[in-house]
Amino acid sequence: MVISRQEGTVAASAVSIMLIPLIAGSNILFDRTLNKLSIDFDLSAKALTKPARALKSIDYKPPNRGAPSITTAGGARLRPATEIQDGGERTGTIPPPCSQPLVVFLVPQSHAGQTVSGRPTFFWYVSDPKVKTVEFNLKKAGAKESIFSNESVDIPAAGIIKLKIPENVPELTEGQDYVWSVSSVCVDKGVVKKRVALAGITRVAPTSELTKQLASAKSESDRAKAYAQQGYWYDALEALSKAADAKPEDPSIVEDFYSLLKQVGLDGVVEQVRQQS
Repeated sequence: MVISRQEGTVAASAVSIMLIPLIAGSNILFDRTLNKLSIDFDLSAKALTKPARALKSIDYKPPNRGAPSITTAGGARLRPATEIQDGGERTGTIPPPCSQPLVVFLVPQSHAGQTVSGRPTFFWYVSDPKVKTVEFNLKKAGAKESIFSNESVDIPAAGIIKLKIPENVPELTEGQDYVWSVSSVCVDKGVVKKRVALAGITRVAPTSELTKQLASAKSESDRAKAYAQQGYWYDALEALSKAADAKPEDPSIVEDFYSLLKQVGLDGVVEQVRQQS
């Protein structure tokens, strides 16, 4: 059942936003369109509450890039981090406290995730319904200027959000480290500030083994498993998103999504989604 459907415009270009709603009931779906792009991830409450399977059908193997890097040569952090900054703007509602983890990135906690995509898709979890808008930025590691930004990404409800880099933005460069961030307004001792979540992403060339596995893949689920096995985190999540769109009634796809999150230490996100659905 469609709960809401809206259209809007975004400066620079359109982005697609995916929402897994935290609402009890069966077959409930948030369908939101932003600048004529529809949400392409469909989850039912029944799928959200299905117990995890004993055996993993998808296995994420972190890339072999040496010891996990905390910073680049330019000082940019690539592992997930959070900062509290001055400069938050007042809104019409009371923002949540800065001490609360408002945004949690769906990324590995020990290293920067990889992608083969020139315009990857980013996933994060919003825990508080008081968060109405966030600011998204993507920069080269160590750079000051953004290569893509959206100062007002609308968040209609708490849940898992998906944002894809639009086609009019230049592709990411292979071998280059990038840092992406999501900023949300919060209150610290009565002062409005910004809570900024940051994480790294690196675009790399596909290996011959990945190319071989993708060529034999028969579905988006197969592609997701190939990406995960070869260490391409962002592509694995995006492929599962597409798989869910193709087969919205298949709960195993949602369980694979949750399995990936648990494998990188995001058990808390999975549990919160399950408990609130």
